[in-house]
Amino acid sequence: MRIGKTVEHLKAAAVALRDRSSKNDILRYLGVIRQLGYGGYLTLDIASWANLATDIVAGLYKLHINLASAKELASEEKTGPTNIKIRRLQNDQTAIFYQLIQDFLDITIPGSALDYFKLDDGLVGLAGVISSFMGARTQWKKVAAKDKAA
Repeated sequence: MRIGKTVEHLKAAAVALRDRSSKNDILRYLGVIRQLGYGGYLTLDIASWANLATDIVAGLYKLHINLASAKELASEEKTGPTNIKIRRLQNDQTAIFYQLIQDFLDITIPGSALDYFKLDDGLVGLAGVISSFMGARTQWKKVAAKDKAA
């Protein structure tokens, strides 16, 4: 990742701010703002990577818990309440898989840009399009559910 680059840009901003050799203060301040902007951008980039990684780990853990609960319920007698719990677990499992697929598609974009994954640009673009449609579908369902409730 580019953690070191963030520090480099912040140091460059500090150096530019202290540098009094420049005859033009406006250019010096613009240089400081540019370096701070790059540093801020890279900080947010790192945060988005961390968010994606934790989403994937959390999704895998939720899936593990879900499958363990389903296995436990499968060994119980099939009564009305047990069948309802099994259906809920299956619905949760579907939602977890859906989100995991979207997260794995999302991580291909920055991963490919940083050469962590050797993927064709067309494949990365397709992953982005599919992920966008999946996100739009999720939002559409949430809005539609709120409209029905109102």
